[in-house]
Amino acid sequence: MTQKRSGKTTGAARKSCIHTHCLVASLGHGAQPVPTTSEDQPDGATTNRSSSVSVFRTAFSTPYCLEELLGAGVELDKRGPPGTDGWPSSFEVAHLECLSCGSALGPSKKQHGAVSSALLLTHSYPFFTVDARLKQCQDSSCRAVHLPHPISTGVPLFNVSNCVFVSLEFYVDCRMLLSEGTPLSVAVSSKIRTLLIRTPNAHRPSGKQLSYLERSICSGYWAFEIISPRDDISALCGLCGTCPEILIGDGNEKNCCSSRQVVSKHTAADQTNVNQAHMELADHSYSMGPAHHTVDVEAGDLSRRVEDHLLERAIFTRNCAGFSVSAKEVAPFVNKLAQADVLVNTEHCKMSSFGTDDVPGDQGRLLDLIQTGQFHISELHTIAETELNSTCVACLLPINGKSNVAKRNDLQRLYDSILHGFCPCHVFTKAAGQTGGFYHLVCRHGVIYASKIITRRESVRDAVDLYLSLKFQPILLVCDSPCSFSKHLELRDRELSRRLWGDRRGCFEKPVAGKQPANDIDLPFIVPMEFRASSVGVLDEAGLLPLQHPVSGRTDRFVVGDRFHTTTNPHKLPLCRYHNIDNCVQGVLYKTSYAESQNHIRNLRRLRSSCAQTFETHFVYNRLMDFFHNQMVVDKQRQSLLETTQGCAISRGAFHRFLVSKQ
Repeated sequence: MTQKRSGKTTGAARKSCIHTHCLVASLGHGAQPVPTTSEDQPDGATTNRSSSVSVFRTAFSTPYCLEELLGAGVELDKRGPPGTDGWPSSFEVAHLECLSCGSALGPSKKQHGAVSSALLLTHSYPFFTVDARLKQCQDSSCRAVHLPHPISTGVPLFNVSNCVFVSLEFYVDCRMLLSEGTPLSVAVSSKIRTLLIRTPNAHRPSGKQLSYLERSICSGYWAFEIISPRDDISALCGLCGTCPEILIGDGNEKNCCSSRQVVSKHTAADQTNVNQAHMELADHSYSMGPAHHTVDVEAGDLSRRVEDHLLERAIFTRNCAGFSVSAKEVAPFVNKLAQADVLVNTEHCKMSSFGTDDVPGDQGRLLDLIQTGQFHISELHTIAETELNSTCVACLLPINGKSNVAKRNDLQRLYDSILHGFCPCHVFTKAAGQTGGFYHLVCRHGVIYASKIITRRESVRDAVDLYLSLKFQPILLVCDSPCSFSKHLELRDRELSRRLWGDRRGCFEKPVAGKQPANDIDLPFIVPMEFRASSVGVLDEAGLLPLQHPVSGRTDRFVVGDRFHTTTNPHKLPLCRYHNIDNCVQGVLYKTSYAESQNHIRNLRRLRSSCAQTFETHFVYNRLMDFFHNQMVVDKQRQSLLETTQGCAISRGAFHRFLVSKQ
């Protein structure tokens, strides 16, 4: 065998074991290898996995509401175990043609790598053996695997790799436990141990079999959730609809996963895009549309790839290929009814150097110079020393004892800090080896409207990406770094910010250096609808002007800070006081702690699972948890309305808001 100089056998040599040499010796020199059956061949060599996943999506359709199927399971339990009039004892594919390409299917056979018999897992009859056989497409370019699908015949069982048939009641129990914060592996192992109590010792699986069984059931659960259809409207706030008046944003660096699968290196192409952004911004070439120095991402692209990867685990007994994702691909989670035409992601534009060190200078003063045409970043390396010094002084950058190169570097870094979303008033943290956490926008009723996985360190780019991904930007946005939010958006899209708040920089009035903000500004159009003296309708969506909000009828938007961070971690710059929500007399009507409350709930329910998850599981898990949470809130809203308006019907009206009508 091939050996290293140290005398140790290499990994490649270890794979070429003594059995291989024995086989070659038995065949003789130049002899042809013994042909193997399709059952003996490895999945990867004979199966097109993408075709198999496509077939799985086509054949395995599971309704989200399972009352009828769960009732059928109760009846089968009453009839008896497999082999009687109760649960089936064998499962085969009924159709003869491939659901992917239409070619003929081969004969029924067992799953490669599977145990001799599959297991049935129900609450009344756990660990009963059953016979399960699959079919494979005969077309060499397809070779899709077709698994039996008991649900299509009214039997409430979910087939995982043709090795275990799990009752839907088992998975529904896991869904309920997961939504309350129990890690999936804990829920599955606990239920398995409970079932073992009622199982005779002779029929109990061995320790290794149980470990494999639990992993298979967990893989099957994610597939079960992926193919279960969900109604977006059931997770949309019934009081805000698609046009919330206020959204509160906050990040949570604790809700993270390992970053090993995230390709987040700042590539040469990324730097070229940033440099191009510098030139365009310097020339004031602002425009509406995709040229906002962003990447418009399709929500379905990464979702489909993640889902296909997890579905593979539920189809094949062998591990699928590794999974990796780039920062560019991670689209925000936004309810389809409330999302804009495109979803915005600029995660790859961040620089990790910002967030750990203080950046000298005043971002607002530099932005003023850029917007008034007194400074162009493209001319930074050509301006005269006198102008360089005056620009540094205007931006509160020290010049004494510094060379011109150092001064230019300070200006460039101050400019980059705005562009990359650095906030000098708020410290963002990130654990080494982990993703940057999670950012979300919630309405004042607690429904999550938009959220995103942060692959790098958190910055105001995350809040701006979600803000631009909404169909209707809220009248009032509350976040922990409003000063940097507005500056970043103004540098990133001057025309859009001008239409949203003119020269107010997101405040209730124009910030003026050396002047205290007013604390009695009256803006009656931001009063929440439930606090208004008379009922106010919403505008007709067909007649809305660009950026016009359906409730206020205006394009004015405001960005303010939450009271928690304003009190415990005051902002460093005097002009930041203009972002205080209490400067407006109507501000007392709003609570700004919703996002912090949501983070607390997330920590209680998600942190026991998230940190140990792979990226693809983390992605689907958080998407599911957002849906479970929103659905619970909306169900409570509906129930409360039904109790207070007895005899009335609840439906969805304009902008998908709840509409109460007499029956």
